[in-house]
Amino acid sequence: MKEMFKDIVNMDGVNGVILLSYEGGVLFENYSASLSFPSGRRDWLGLVPALDGIREADIVYEGARIYVRRSEIGYLLVLMSSFVSVAMLRLNCDILLPSLKPVQGSKGIKRFFKKK
Repeated sequence: MKEMFKDIVNMDGVNGVILLSYEGGVLFENYSASLSFPSGRRDWLGLVPALDGIREADIVYEGARIYVRRSEIGYLLVLMSSFVSVAMLRLNCDILLPSLKPVQGSKGIKRFFKKK
């Protein structure tokens, strides 16, 4: 999964990427070396209900930003500096989000025919 987020993580000014499930579990996280979180368990359960109904949001703080994007499997949070180009980030997310789909089992005869 790390390869899928490579373009976003490698953008200049991006400090981290978190993919949260709708239940508040962390599906993926990757932080830059310059970003430090306190050790121990980070609880995202309180944030998920606040994100309910949000398709896309750009939250601006003093010197930092959080970009939130809804996907089929959860919420994508991008932690970044205030100077990151949101247009470029949005483009990278538009490319990434179709590949984030829930895992489904094959049904019927289609399970025997797979595209390569």
